[in-house]
Amino acid sequence: MLKTDTPSAVAANVAAEEAVLADPDDMELLAKMGYKQELRRQYSTVQIFAVAFSIMGLVPSIASTLAFSLPAGPAGMVWGWFTASILIFFVGLAMADMASGMPTAGGLYWWTHYFAGDRYKNALSFLVGYSNTLGLIGGMCSVDYTLALMLLACVSITRDGEYSASNGTIYGVYAGLIIIHALAGIFTGPIMPKIQTFCIYINAAIIIATVVALPVGRVSRGESLNSGSYVYGHVDNLTTWPTGWAFILAFLAPIWSIGFFDSCVHMSEEALHAAKAVPLGIIYSAGSACVLGFLVLSIIAATMNPDVSATAGSVFGQPMAQIYFDALGKKGALGFMGVLIVIQFLIGLSLIVAASRQAWAFSRDGALPFSGYFRHVSKRIRYQPVRAIVGLVAVCIVFGLLCLINSVAANALFSLFVASNYVAWGTPILCRLIWGKTRFTPGEFYTGRFSRPIAVVAVLWLAFGLVLSMFPSTGPSPGPKDMNYTIVINGFVWVACMTYYFLFARKWYTGPKMTIDASERPAGEASHSHHSNHTRHPGNTVSQRSRGRLGDAGTLGGGRAGARRVRRRRARLRGAGVGRGGRRRRGHGRRADLAVGAGQGGQLGELAPAGGGAAAGVRGVAAGVGRDGGGPRLGVGGDVAGLGGDGAGGGAAGGAGFRGERGGRVDDVRGNGLAAAGDGVGNALGGRDDVADVGVLGAGGGQGGGEEEGGGQDGEAHFDWIR
Repeated sequence: MLKTDTPSAVAANVAAEEAVLADPDDMELLAKMGYKQELRRQYSTVQIFAVAFSIMGLVPSIASTLAFSLPAGPAGMVWGWFTASILIFFVGLAMADMASGMPTAGGLYWWTHYFAGDRYKNALSFLVGYSNTLGLIGGMCSVDYTLALMLLACVSITRDGEYSASNGTIYGVYAGLIIIHALAGIFTGPIMPKIQTFCIYINAAIIIATVVALPVGRVSRGESLNSGSYVYGHVDNLTTWPTGWAFILAFLAPIWSIGFFDSCVHMSEEALHAAKAVPLGIIYSAGSACVLGFLVLSIIAATMNPDVSATAGSVFGQPMAQIYFDALGKKGALGFMGVLIVIQFLIGLSLIVAASRQAWAFSRDGALPFSGYFRHVSKRIRYQPVRAIVGLVAVCIVFGLLCLINSVAANALFSLFVASNYVAWGTPILCRLIWGKTRFTPGEFYTGRFSRPIAVVAVLWLAFGLVLSMFPSTGPSPGPKDMNYTIVINGFVWVACMTYYFLFARKWYTGPKMTIDASERPAGEASHSHHSNHTRHPGNTVSQRSRGRLGDAGTLGGGRAGARRVRRRRARLRGAGVGRGGRRRRGHGRRADLAVGAGQGGQLGELAPAGGGAAAGVRGVAAGVGRDGGGPRLGVGGDVAGLGGDGAGGGAAGGAGFRGERGGRVDDVRGNGLAAAGDGVGNALGGRDDVADVGVLGAGGGQGGGEEEGGGQDGEAHFDWIR
């Protein structure tokens, strides 16, 4: 450190840097979840929506997935989209509820760890993180594979269908596109928000142009449009499956196309006003894709060749290229395909940005291999996770080797995305339904009493979609060349992931890691920590060990309570307490039930004397509570003028440090323990990790059967927090 770099100067520099990165409100919300701001916040609500909307890239995505829906005919293509997209919208609503309350780039695996029960949260969080990473890799692979096919289809059109690319050529183009996307993702960071805004306009333009040009072009060529009964009522079956199942398989097109709205979640730490921008980005992108996709597919069905097999087996290798060619001719087809290629490239660019943020967040929490390397953020290149981008690209190049087998094997890249993401999406929603009823704190967007029914529908749909993604396109007895390799890839990754976890990672992976300590967190909130299972409520949070069980409600003291609601938690802690006698339990002594109420004007209610070495009643004023090392200290005889910092008076021990905010309410407890009132009580809760981040506190003491420590007995500590 230079001589001029005084502590105050260093602090000022840090504060200035953080001010550049984000708005204080966004930083505070992120800090409540245990993370400091490391990425620059620069995306507005519209731009967050644009990330997902541009990744979906409606017309290019429809073009990419026509091979899945065309075999069911026009009715299967149109109604399959409509049915599946409505159900997918339920998933978006369920995700938006969670994203508003807990907007973090880790999103899915963070929520899983937050909601899941103690026994399962680490393993499930680990699995979800890997599934989400794998799904985004599958999305990157499938987008660039389709982009390679589009480019080569244009070459085929210019040669009147006489050119057919080999598998090696397809892979070479694919690998080149992946590398170009990596470079673009690294160096376009500063202008990426503007690129996302541009994506809205170009996607809207291609939708309008397609809806208008296809019917006009077909009529101008002297051909009539297909009838409404054909568009909405004609079902084909170009598969070897039964017709009903061929219709269901058409769901795979919208499942893949409307499968990127979680990218809004991964941009949470770069969003302005994330609690609002992220959920709105999710529901706007999913909703618009549902409606506009139905419109575009209706037009496609009305203008395509009535011979579905001719379109599906196009010599151009792309059914959409054939549809444009039939309606608009060679030049028109090349023009539209050129625009689709530009949009598809922007889809890949947006996707690599979102995927790199998720991989970076997972590395930040120490879960990915070489996490210490991949979690680095380059300040030189405008706070971009460069190493995470490079790592993802390397994996994509390896997975792309499926292109060398055949087109059926390459289609596993699409299903890989669906299967992985559906596991990653469904797990936190299911955990919230099972364990999270009292743990969920709504944000600015909330579906209210419909929240849980929506989540149930979402989980059922995701389970069905997961199974559907594993089916081969031909059946019921596919050969090696017709096999859907999704189950092989995903099965291997899932089994390897959980094997790695139970053999090694369970020893060190305890969930998301905080990047700020307790002293930096906003008052009244505790972050999600692997040290504790916790319940979050606006303004107050209580940490407890997993062995703690719900106890009786503590009684408020004599002061006027400023509480609207009292919730109860109890954690077993060693040390004497303050309170009134309760019932005997398991030989640990009599439990005292007691609470401290934050009364009007900051008054702490009077507490009854306790037995077994605890002191007389406690009363006092919490307003102006001393911080660490300052303020009044505990006195003898139960008179508390304020809860103080390190040190205590009159024989009572210290070591905790309290922070008082907003009219005297005790909002946060930091340090190693709680200084208990009373003569000779001593280090009542000293040295316990699980008393960090406690809100308004009450303690239960008792007598008999307990182990003495500092003059008190073994009792049951009883934490009550108040809204």
